[in-house]
This record gives sequence, structure tokens and C-alpha cells, in this order.
Amino acid sequence: MALILCSAVGLTKAHDVYLEHKKAEVASSASAAVASAYASAQASATQAVPDGTKICDLLDSTDLEQRTGRQILSYQFSRYHDTSIPTQDCSIDFDQPNPHIADQLVLYYTEMPSPEMSLTDDRVRFADNSVVHSVSMNDLPGEAVSYMNRGNEMITWRSPKGANLHIWFVSANSYLGAGDPLGTHELLLHILYEVVPIIDEVAAGPPQPLTYYPSTPTTTPTP
Repeated sequence: MALILCSAVGLTKAHDVYLEHKKAEVASSASAAVASAYASAQASATQAVPDGTKICDLLDSTDLEQRTGRQILSYQFSRYHDTSIPTQDCSIDFDQPNPHIADQLVLYYTEMPSPEMSLTDDRVRFADNSVVHSVSMNDLPGEAVSYMNRGNEMITWRSPKGANLHIWFVSANSYLGAGDPLGTHELLLHILYEVVPIIDEVAAGPPQPLTYYPSTPTTTPTP
């Protein structure tokens, strides 16, 4: 699912195709079976994802829950080596009682679409009002920018190895129109600094087909 961009028009279309693909994935996550899993997790006094789980080989579940104040219900993880730069996709679903607040955190690592362009010039075309802000990397490699995309903040990091990492919130139920949770900017920065030192190596790991954690429950037909 790499973004393949040949011109400004082609880049915009490719980006829209990617976003539509993500919408379809989100809609799939809200299927009856997964929705049942979410309801069960919310109704249960036990955690859906145990403390100390290494989510998508990148993030500690306990730390995320403490920082967001929300329980992690499930996450989806895939990794492919279809291009010279691997693609790793991670979506983390939180318990969010307010339907107007985004409840899914996405980390998407893939081949950069236009290496001949600066990161700012590349991202400004996708930023609301064409506004892009540079992000301090605190002596970490690569460069990063922050911008609003369709009303939600997104941070994009460019790796010296030729990959982009996008980090942002969406809604698993109503992708458009759901606002970011309080403290989103600080949380996205924390995640950026946590994963930048390891993401290139992690994404180069063994291929991983799309997998749900906990696994989608099977239902037994009623006699």
C-alpha cells in the first residue's frame, strides 16, 4: 500500500486513495464480530490487552493507557515487504465513550512518496490551510513535521533510510468529523520520540499478515 506519486496531481490522488483505503479498514474493524469484541471488553472488568504488552512491537500498552486515561480494547498489526522499504501498519483502538472524539491511534510506516522534495514541501499539500510546523527531533535522526489533516493532527517523520512514518488519531465509527482527544499533540510527540530509534529495525522484521489482538472471537450458533 505504498504511496506512489508521479506529479502534484498524482500525489494528491494517491494520498486520497490511501485515506479511502484506511477508511475501509476502519469500517471493517467495526464489523459485527469486532464490535462484539469491543462490547465484551467494555463490559469486562479485566483488561482486553494485558499490562506490558508490546503493541505492534513498538509501544508499551501500560504506558499508552496511563497517558491517554483510556483502556486499550484491541489493536491491528501488519507488516509487508512488497517494496524496497517495508510497510508496517498499526491501529490501536481505545475505549472512548464520546462518539465525537477519535478513538483509534494509527502508526503507518512506508516508503516516502517523493524523496526529491523536502518533507515540508511534500506535506504542505495535504495540510489544512497549507500550514506545516517543524518538529524538534531532540538529536534523533531524520526530520518531522506536524500539521492538521481534515481536522485531525498528524505528525510525519522522514527516516534517513527513505521511509515516512505517519502518526495520527481517527475514529473507528465515524472517520470524518471526530475531534482529537485532549493532549493529542503531546501524546503524538511522545510516541514519535519512542518509536523513531527502533522503527526502521522493527519494520524490517518478519512479514506479518493483518492480525487482530485479541483475536476476533468466534460465535457458536444458537441451537
